[in-house]
Amino acid sequence: MLGKLWEQEQLRRWGREILADYGIQVAHFIPGRVRLKALALKGNPSLAQELTRLLGVIKGVNAVEANPLTGSLVIAYDAAELQTPDSSRRLGEACRCLVPHLDHTKLLQLLSWL
Repeated sequence: MLGKLWEQEQLRRWGREILADYGIQVAHFIPGRVRLKALALKGNPSLAQELTRLLGVIKGVNAVEANPLTGSLVIAYDAAELQTPDSSRRLGEACRCLVPHLDHTKLLQLLSWL
């Protein structure tokens, strides 16, 4: 049990480092809810609207709040539902709005820590 918790924490730390390279900070995280601060989102209402639209239709995403004034993106989700192939694919597509140059393998690894 402790080994699995350690692995999960290492994966989260790794994910935070990758996101930081793209101007995204994990402001708060608990399983089922994550708050990100994204430089690309700040001052960009069209991106906020697009993220809300793309994320809002994914099975397993319970709520989305994108704030272009603060650059904050809050996602409430069901982790088990996001593991389905369709939800995972759609989540990856939505994430490309914020990290367009992130390769597919790293993106899937990042999503796994949710």
